[in-house]
Amino acid sequence: MATIHRISTKARNFLPLFKSLQTGLLLSTGVAGYLSAHTAPHMGVLAGLSVSLFLAISGSTILNMWYDCDIDTVMNRTHNRPLATGKVRKQEALWLGLILSLAGVGGAFLLNGLYGLVVFAGLFFDVVIYTIWLKRRTSWSIIWGGISGGMPILAGRVLALGQIDLVGLLLMMAVLFWIPTHILTFTMRYFDDYQAAKVPNF
Repeated sequence: MATIHRISTKARNFLPLFKSLQTGLLLSTGVAGYLSAHTAPHMGVLAGLSVSLFLAISGSTILNMWYDCDIDTVMNRTHNRPLATGKVRKQEALWLGLILSLAGVGGAFLLNGLYGLVVFAGLFFDVVIYTIWLKRRTSWSIIWGGISGGMPILAGRVLALGQIDLVGLLLMMAVLFWIPTHILTFTMRYFDDYQAAKVPNF
């Protein structure tokens, strides 16, 4: 009984790392991108898309939280996150993020090479370009965050068509323009938090 309780507690501590609302929204854009191609949906492919995108998005989200743990501890909005409170150890989060990311990208490449490349690009832009390189250096980092957020809908359409087309790029751009606006509302609402964490904002 004690073992079950420990496992249950551990699982509850890990769940917030997945940011279910954000992950669900991005995943839904990927499915929408696939369905936008107006081809007869193949349920097996659609399931593969859903699983691979879920894993890749979750992995990148956890890696971002792992890297930004020091920021989260000083921001009122995020100081109760599992890594900031110590409920989840940084090494645990790092390994989980890496495993999910590799599984998601690997699964994407098994479905289709170009689809896998787009999924990998989204993860790379999100974790490496946005979070690690630019977020703490420039306010314009949100543009690169927008690019990564636009990749799932492009990936879904690519998986359906087997190529990148103009409509897919326009769909990606639509998401790209929405995400910086979303981030800007956060920076304005939690301006003092971002100042305390020394994260550049407009």
